[in-house]
Amino acid sequence: MIAQPWTVTVWHSFTRSLGSKGPKGVVCRALEELAARVARAHQHMLDGEHAALMKTAKSIVSIAEQIGLLELSTACLAVVDAARGGDGVAIVAAVTRMQRVAEASLSAVWELQDVSF
Repeated sequence: MIAQPWTVTVWHSFTRSLGSKGPKGVVCRALEELAARVARAHQHMLDGEHAALMKTAKSIVSIAEQIGLLELSTACLAVVDAARGGDGVAIVAAVTRMQRVAEASLSAVWELQDVSF
């Protein structure tokens, strides 16, 4: 997968703000945490736990925005809205989109990280 130009710009801006040694550890931890939370959100969806799903999706938004994954943040906000509405079909669609965007975003950041370090 080729990273989008905005992703490259955000990534380079982010790494410059952390210096030469800090970004790798910070980003690795953030990516691991995002992956875990996306999986947790999926499980909340399967269990019908809408309040927990909203809380987890909001926590993903916070991390995603910190490292410049704005499309993932937007997808998670759609999950929050769907869970708040309680429409099962909308929830499944939003969580599925969140998972796709998360997978693409995390893969793009890993690729950029390999190039940058």
